[in-house]
Amino acid sequence: MAKDFYLDGQEFGVVTGDLRRTGSNLGDDQARLTTTLSQYTGCWGDDEIGKAFETNYWGNSEKVRLGSGTAAEGIVNTADSAKKTGEVLTSVDEETARRLDLETTAE
Repeated sequence: MAKDFYLDGQEFGVVTGDLRRTGSNLGDDQARLTTTLSQYTGCWGDDEIGKAFETNYWGNSEKVRLGSGTAAEGIVNTADSAKKTGEVLTSVDEETARRLDLETTAE
């Protein structure tokens, strides 16, 4: 068991903010990718080579595109939840310290 536990609430807020920005940036990039890909859908043609390209490329690229959007949303949600948890832990820690200080001064 750990002897001490410490959470720097301010620094934790910085880290969760950075994580949220990372998720948001990924979401922005994914939106730009979606826009760009939609402009070129089918540009490979209907010939044998074009159909082979579509078969081998398009399905996988769609999985990556959709997955990156899901990942971006997950990262943002994780950051938001971690931030709230950090705020709660900081609040509980401060309240516990306040109560201990009251007990110590009462003695």
